[in-house]
Amino acid sequence: MMMEPTTMENNMPVKKVARIEITTIVFGVISVAFGAISLATSWLNVECTGNSANNLDNHCGQTTLWEAKNFINGNQDSKVSIILLVQVFAASSFVFNAISLAAGLKSFFTMRKIWKCCALTDAFSCFCGAAALILWMSVGDDAWYKAVSKPNVRAESVSLIALGEIALIISICLSLCGVLMSLMTHQWWRQGILYLEELKVETQHEISVTEDVKDLEKAAVHASSPTGSKV
Repeated sequence: MMMEPTTMENNMPVKKVARIEITTIVFGVISVAFGAISLATSWLNVECTGNSANNLDNHCGQTTLWEAKNFINGNQDSKVSIILLVQVFAASSFVFNAISLAAGLKSFFTMRKIWKCCALTDAFSCFCGAAALILWMSVGDDAWYKAVSKPNVRAESVSLIALGEIALIISICLSLCGVLMSLMTHQWWRQGILYLEELKVETQHEISVTEDVKDLEKAAVHASSPTGSKV
C-alpha cells in the first residue's frame, strides 16, 4: 500500500497542508477586505440633516478622524490623540493582514510554508485591531461611534459607522484563525498533538490497570470472607 506523500518540514500529508494553506489564504483575503472597509469608514464624514452641519456638538460636518479636533468640545488633546491612534492601529492591522496574505500566497505557490511570517503578522494584526477597537470604544462621550445617538445624523452615516466596527471585529477574529492555521502546519503543532494522544492512551491504560487491580482486590476480599468461602 502506497504511503501518502508528506512535506519535508513537518511530515504532514501534502494534501492536508494544501487545504490548510488555501483556507489561510481565503481567511486572509476576507480579513484584508474587512480591514480595508474598517479603515475606509474611519475616514468618512458624519453627515447631518437640516441646518446642523456647522453644529460641532452634533458631530456633524467635516468630522473625519483626522479632523477630530473639530468635533471634540474644548481643548482635549488626549482624546484627539486617542482617536488618531485608532486610525494608526487600524492601518497597521490592515498592513499586517496584507503581509500575511502575501506570505500565504508565496507559501502556497512555492510549497514552502513560511509559518513564522504568517503567524507573527497575523498576531500583530490581531493586536493592532484589538487595540484600535478598545481605543475606539474608550474615548467616551466624544467617541466616533457615539454619533449614532444623535437624532439628526443621516441613517447612511450610522450604517457606515456600524459597518466599520463590525468589519474590525471580523478582521480580528480572522487574524486569530490565521495564527492557528499557521501553527497547525508546523511540526511543533504535530508533535504536540502526538504527545497529547500518547498521554491520553497512557492515562486510559493506567485507569484500566487501576480498575483491574481494584476488581482483583475485591475478588480476593470476597473469596477470603466467610460468606465467600462457602460453596
